[in-house]
Amino acid sequence: MKAGNRGGSLHLTILDPSPLAATLGPRLRAWLDNYLTLYLEKQFRCLNPSRLFPVWLADAGLRAEGSTIVNVRFLAAVTRSSSSSANASISSGSNGGGDEAAEHTKQELKSVVGRMLWKEMWGAYVQGDKWWWEDESILEECERMGTVWEYAVIEAVKEV
Repeated sequence: MKAGNRGGSLHLTILDPSPLAATLGPRLRAWLDNYLTLYLEKQFRCLNPSRLFPVWLADAGLRAEGSTIVNVRFLAAVTRSSSSSANASISSGSNGGGDEAAEHTKQELKSVVGRMLWKEMWGAYVQGDKWWWEDESILEECERMGTVWEYAVIEAVKEV
């Protein structure tokens, strides 16, 4: 940044504690309610930061030209069938139907990295003894329902 330039930018990654509502099943919803949501609410934490942050950034003058929001989706659980059926809606920059094994591996990696991101952001608030992905019944439900999380990578540029 040049001296005297009052502009700037803020880089954020936002991930809601819950997956996309249409893909959330009763078992994962119960786990989130029992081990996370109540504790977030008790501490007055935001439950939908992906919906609120763009509004807050605009109010703070951080949506100037050059601002970007890139949304990335990842499956909660990946099986051979879930990764091939979800390719169209989840993958970005698909190779046009190329190697299915490579696409499956890509989806598995996105899922693992997504879980790591979720754990980094929300793990300190979890009150349970194990993570939702360590419960086989929740994983089965996620596979069956195609449970998807979406995070946003934001570059918020300050108005000059």
